[in-house]
Amino acid sequence: MNETHDSERLRQLQALPLGRKVGFSIARISECMRETTARLCFVLRGKDSTVLLYLVRKLYPDVPAVFCDTGLEYPEIRQFVKTFDNVEF
Repeated sequence: MNETHDSERLRQLQALPLGRKVGFSIARISECMRETTARLCFVLRGKDSTVLLYLVRKLYPDVPAVFCDTGLEYPEIRQFVKTFDNVEF
């Protein structure tokens, strides 16, 4: 899993259709979960972590998440995060 990508490989991955990117991400999530013995937890910070949490929970619905309110988040973000189950604030 410790694969290093150069800038050309990154451009190739970015050019993939959305469905392939999702499939690639799900495969990586599965690989990570199989290879680790640690209890995983996801930190919600923005759109990217929200998508990642969505994909992880499609495979592992009980994975906990944490939202760290720095005091700089918009009230709408706080309300949005409260719509997720199993999130610690």
